Amino acid sequence: MKTLTRMFASKEVKAVLGVLDEADQRFNCPIFERVKKQIEQEVLAHADDVTNLIVKGNSAREIVFTTITDITGDLVESGQFHIYRGVLNPMNGGEDLLRIYDAAVDELLQIGAVTKDHAANCKESLRRNIKNAG
Repeated sequence: MKTLTRMFASKEVKAVLGVLDEADQRFNCPIFERVKKQIEQEVLAHADDVTNLIVKGNSAREIVFTTITDITGDLVESGQFHIYRGVLNPMNGGEDLLRIYDAAVDELLQIGAVTKDHAANCKESLRRNIKNAG
């Protein structure tokens, strides 16, 4: 069913899913599969909203990498990827999630979706929240 949904999706949705596949190749780690699956489900479930975002001028790349930062940020702040308070667990993907978050923020900066100050503020804020979670 998912393959058929993907096959008959709008060109905008296909563009977003293509960027998501590219990100999967870029990050190439098991924890990203969880992030990718969540994004793919949301994109397919809300295809009209995704299409409208692109029609209004957002790029597929901006949509994907913004969503990656949202999901990875939430996951590392949840505490479930900590080995103990304030320290991410390298064995369950915690450190990879932070690496993915940083790379996604850097990508948003590179494409001009965020400013340098905003990117630095996002990274600093996430690290502050990581210290309090776990």
